[in-house]
Amino acid sequence: MQCPICTQAIVTIDHAGIALDQCTSCGALWFDRTEFAATMEHDVPGVAIHWGKTVKERSGVVRHCPRDASPMKAMEWDGIPFDRCAVCAGVLLSKASWTAVHQAAEAHARGSKFSAVELMRDMFNM
Repeated sequence: MQCPICTQAIVTIDHAGIALDQCTSCGALWFDRTEFAATMEHDVPGVAIHWGKTVKERSGVVRHCPRDASPMKAMEWDGIPFDRCAVCAGVLLSKASWTAVHQAAEAHARGSKFSAVELMRDMFNM
């Protein structure tokens, strides 16, 4: 499997017992349909993300799913860009986006700035 961002190899890593796919070069993470929820529930207990609106255009780049090669939809949540496969519902986050989502979730868990964040409810209903 190749990274849709930099085309380098993706390897499987263990994240608290969850098998995630990570690029060996840029650090992007690929989450199969249920892996993102499982990872966030483990890392930030009690938090939930409500994914946001479709990004109309992101530098003209169309990425393809590393699982099924389908074109992915460029999306954003609270200004944080990510890509989602319309076929398998997998999610691709750059290393920077993963860090930003994590920080927002942790802030929500502490009751600070991101109080309106509801992390999972509509993620797959876009």
